[in-house]
Amino acid sequence: MLPLLKFYKDPFEYIYMLRLANKKDVNMKIEDEHYELTYKDENGDFAKQIEEEFEVQIGAEFLHDPEMEGFIRGMNISDITYSITVDQDTYLPTESKMYFNIDAVSEGEDFSMNQIMVFDYLEFDPIDSIEVPEEVSNQAVSFDEVY
Repeated sequence: MLPLLKFYKDPFEYIYMLRLANKKDVNMKIEDEHYELTYKDENGDFAKQIEEEFEVQIGAEFLHDPEMEGFIRGMNISDITYSITVDQDTYLPTESKMYFNIDAVSEGEDFSMNQIMVFDYLEFDPIDSIEVPEEVSNQAVSFDEVY
């Protein structure tokens, strides 16, 4: 089994990786106490970034094993949907989810896997308060105006 936990990233690192995504590909839903941002990788660019990261982080462990190296280099990640739920008051993540498919060859056999990774974030150091200067608040642009 591949050590997928080593592939785990801070949820905001994934958002950073999405920085080149078309803004229209990221959807935001406002719930009672949180925001949910969801990105569906329609063109496969995010999947390519994930594959490259996976190869670097996980692949280095298996360079001594030609079969595992071939498996990792021949793996195709697709159909990625990534979501992050952020608390409206603290702006800290409360949950992130990544759904994706992996197609690969192992021992000469083709196979596909559907993967779901769910991370819950608990017990962050609390923030007493965030004070936004009035001049900044007056210049703020709403989410609807940007998107």
